[in-house]
Amino acid sequence: MTGTLKWVLLALSLSLMLNVFAAGHFVGERKPPPPTGGDSAGAWVSRLLPRDVQDQIPPDARKAFRQTMIGNRQSVRQARQDLKTARARIVEELKRDDLDAPALEAAFADMRRATGALQNNFETSLVAALATMTPQERLKVAKRMTQRGKRFNGKRRGDEGGNRRPPPRENGIND
Repeated sequence: MTGTLKWVLLALSLSLMLNVFAAGHFVGERKPPPPTGGDSAGAWVSRLLPRDVQDQIPPDARKAFRQTMIGNRQSVRQARQDLKTARARIVEELKRDDLDAPALEAAFADMRRATGALQNNFETSLVAALATMTPQERLKVAKRMTQRGKRFNGKRRGDEGGNRRPPPRENGIND
């Protein structure tokens, strides 16, 4: 082999290794980490509350929340399935050539019921956890929840104000 060919092969090999490493890194970031320690059956519950609010709840109250949510697992699963079915019905109604308004309204009503059932399960579990806390601990949670609401000063995300304009519409004209 000539000297130039060796350098080209070395550069290609190095490039291939770096590409494989980078691809592995990006694929690894997209995969959620496995649950760590303790009750892995209830690991999904820890994703229901924002982390900064969770940090204000003592471990025994978090455990009460987790246990209540795990106890409600079947009704949560059913409500999620009902929500998925209602959303699919809405999409199917919207795809129809002739809009059936009563059927679409019924699908939206089913979606509201399923969303309400999910919300009810969550709130019931949260109340069970909050009931185990002292008034001072609940005050910390309340303060943190209030701070979360004030983060954007009543504005929606993306409404930073100033002279920012919305992105152009498809026709290129903004109102």
